[in-house]
Amino acid sequence: MVGSDFATWILGTAGHIDHGKTTLVRALTGIDADRLPEEKQRGMTIDLGYAELNLGAVRLGVIDVPGHERFIKNMLAGSATIDMVLLVVAADDGVMPQTREHLAILNLLGVKWGVVAITKCDIRTKEWIDLVADEVRSVLRRTSLAAAPIVRTSVSIGKESWGLDELKSQLLHTCSHLDRPAESELFRLPIDRSFTIEGRGTVVTGSVWSGTARLGEDLELVPQGRSVSIRALENHNRKVTEIHRGERGAINLPGIPHTEIRRGHELATPGYLKSAGLLTVELYALADIPRPIQNRSRLRLHIGTQEVIARIALFDRRNLEPGDAALAQLICQKPATAICGQPFIVRSESPRTTLGGGRVLQPGAVRLRRADRDVQSRLQSLGGEDPDDRVDAALYFLGTKPWTLVDVCRNANVMPTIARDALSRLVANGRLLEFAVRSTSKRMLHSEIVSDLERRIVMSVVSSLKACAPLRAGISRQQLCSKFVDMAEHELVNLLIQRLVARKELEANDSTVCIPGYTPQLSSRQAAALDEIVAIFHDAGACPPGLSELAKLNGLPVAETNSLLQHAVRQNQLVQLAEGLYLSARFEKEIRRRIIQAIENRGPMTVGQIKDLLQTSRKYAVPICEYLDKVGLTRRMGDLRMLA
Repeated sequence: MVGSDFATWILGTAGHIDHGKTTLVRALTGIDADRLPEEKQRGMTIDLGYAELNLGAVRLGVIDVPGHERFIKNMLAGSATIDMVLLVVAADDGVMPQTREHLAILNLLGVKWGVVAITKCDIRTKEWIDLVADEVRSVLRRTSLAAAPIVRTSVSIGKESWGLDELKSQLLHTCSHLDRPAESELFRLPIDRSFTIEGRGTVVTGSVWSGTARLGEDLELVPQGRSVSIRALENHNRKVTEIHRGERGAINLPGIPHTEIRRGHELATPGYLKSAGLLTVELYALADIPRPIQNRSRLRLHIGTQEVIARIALFDRRNLEPGDAALAQLICQKPATAICGQPFIVRSESPRTTLGGGRVLQPGAVRLRRADRDVQSRLQSLGGEDPDDRVDAALYFLGTKPWTLVDVCRNANVMPTIARDALSRLVANGRLLEFAVRSTSKRMLHSEIVSDLERRIVMSVVSSLKACAPLRAGISRQQLCSKFVDMAEHELVNLLIQRLVARKELEANDSTVCIPGYTPQLSSRQAAALDEIVAIFHDAGACPPGLSELAKLNGLPVAETNSLLQHAVRQNQLVQLAEGLYLSARFEKEIRRRIIQAIENRGPMTVGQIKDLLQTSRKYAVPICEYLDKVGLTRRMGDLRMLA
């Protein structure tokens, strides 16, 4: 363990009310985990209690949970972060309803390691206790704790206790089976308590889920998104300079009232956690629930130390039968905080019974189509063992959104080092493409997202040309980019247009985009009108009509007349001199011939001389001269034009 010469884990208790969980914790640790006056008065655990068990090479942070069915909510908050469990079964009662419900919850949360303590063995015979042990083993057989050792204990006030040494030995041995996760750069602590200490301010407590927090470090309070600084740290009443994964932590946060922080909030590395109102999940229904979980039903979602009312949307069925699993989305009444792969529990809204649980696939999801098999396949990749597959799927679902390394870690359930390696491999095999969206920033997109977006761009160009602009050979880049404003910024769309042009799937210039070989299709009425327009311009010579005048002459709307003029320019039937000013292409050639011949014979000419030569007015002569300068036929020298 970083910073210590012993390993640290979180041990949670579980079991039915009055089976002796708190008494056993006190006997093992010397600490009374019942901290509330009401708990001491009633002799019943109501909320979470905390203690530390020192086993030499291992230190266990102990979370003592209530056993009463009314306080399962608190039990779930305590069990969310445990590494192993101490399941307590009383010899006089045996397996009881909350024993079974707690076991089902632990199984759904993926708790694989633990020890069973049979308590109150001093009040029953050995034969009876053998029967209880057999019953426990039979119940465990169908859970993740099937291999858990069973220890017989007796802890009574005023009497000699026994079985504690064996219990400690079995706990220590079980710890040797736990896999220590690699040290993560990302800190996360789900908060289970918030209170104030006079002279020190707000203190929050919780079990460190991942990473390390250090004195003076800045963290983010989620879901508020507020930056907070660590003023002091404690681990089981010991002042420390850092806390690590598997440890209990008390963190002093200055400058924020404790009333603004409650159980269910979290502290994390800035940017790591996000709260969202929609989660995509893999949901499992317990086999012994009395009726199926119905699509669109409301339920209680327990995730981390948080409880949220949510509505379920099943992907491929109307009901989830007992014992079955399915992909679903949970529409939360208020934002929930999670990462990919995080376990959760669902309970009925009323009466409150455990229905099932599962794990999160998308911690911040968008509404997904129920019938999309490709989406379902990718979601299953998010729940797979291969980190590269999870990163690949996470990046696909991120779409064109800008993302950071911690976004990948959250959405693919990987640590930063693994994420970096996976990203490098995806770039190398072409699954991840890089785009210089701006001169100072780069964007990386999944190749299939790029292909899908390019396909949509081409389809948009085609549909726009056919449906919206039949007389245009292209649509404006600005108009095209605006169609994808919800998916991608203009710079990215323009980069994709360049890729499509390079592959000859589109043609483009600085202002317009079109499909190769596309020719606008004119109706017979439009073709006749176009012939009439070209004839009008040919007859008009150097005194052409304006747009509104032309529209009156041919009886067409101004917009359609303008489209026909643009089409005539593209077909080389007209020449555009300036905005709203056109000449017959045949007459433009005649103008060139006359100007060349006149300047060669007479020398440089003024605008007035050119006006007279063309038999027009100054209104047209000036733009004609400017056009000839622009196309390189003439060059202006003071008031004169000479051949260029």
